[in-house]
Amino acid sequence: MRVSSIAVLLLTSCALLAVEEATADVRLLVGLVPGVRSFADESQGVTGTRGTNLQAEFIYTKPLYGDLGLAYGLGGFMRTHGAEVEAPGGSHRYLYRAYGVDFTMGPALRLSPLVHLELRPYVDYGTGELADENLSGDGYNAYGVVFGGYATFPSDLQLGLELAYQEALGSSLTKGPNPQGIEIRASGVTANLILGCRF
Repeated sequence: MRVSSIAVLLLTSCALLAVEEATADVRLLVGLVPGVRSFADESQGVTGTRGTNLQAEFIYTKPLYGDLGLAYGLGGFMRTHGAEVEAPGGSHRYLYRAYGVDFTMGPALRLSPLVHLELRPYVDYGTGELADENLSGDGYNAYGVVFGGYATFPSDLQLGLELAYQEALGSSLTKGPNPQGIEIRASGVTANLILGCRF
């Protein structure tokens, strides 16, 4: 009796594990990010111009209950934010480049064997600099929340689309014996196309 009970328990556990199996996805993100809304603590005369985002992420999703899971992510990014600043004699275009790591975690909901959704807050940490301005790099950080829809095919190929809201703060340092920071702030909606693979 005891042996048969243990066998039934083992088979039931294996069946549940097979149904609620954790997943691991590697994703490449390509998209657009918001432009600079404030430059050197000034917002007057600053027009943000869209930047670009290139990102690689590893997302591990652990089942919680039924079709609901928790997604954890770690990745790296290369990003630009643009600005056009009015100045005496005409406007000047600036480009801020940032590099760093990305951390994210949030709920995932499976709609079907093919499609699932994720809603993940995230934080980014790194370094950045104003391009071609004879400045050195300094800190960069961003945060926001991303909403994504993903389709994972039987071949394990994954396609997706993400929309997010982002707040970013970056700085560059002037060169010389008394360096000073020049800050940029960027905020707005981001959009990324996803190409990935499930392991």
